Amino acid sequence: MYTTPEEWYDACVEMQKDGQLDEAIAALHQLVEKYPDYALAYAALGAYYSQKEQFDDSMTHCRKYCQLEPNDPFGYAILSSLAIRGGLRQEAEDALMRSRNL
Repeated sequence: MYTTPEEWYDACVEMQKDGQLDEAIAALHQLVEKYPDYALAYAALGAYYSQKEQFDDSMTHCRKYCQLEPNDPFGYAILSSLAIRGGLRQEAEDALMRSRNL
């Protein structure tokens, strides 16, 4: 269907923009099954689950993004924001500190 993970990811983003959030999430899950180290897919899953207010799923995928991209301060800033929304104060503080130190 898609020749590269980037092409697949771009199609998922377009689905989300077109209001097909559940379809985008399903396609991203397929993407990470085939390309488990494609970090941007986890970032998108974190964002999209956040839109659905499914914070456990959102946090899981954002953590995976940070694991795959440990030197990206933006990822930790997002993780901190999600942790605050989910009531995980200590994790939020730790992620924010990590973001600042990068």
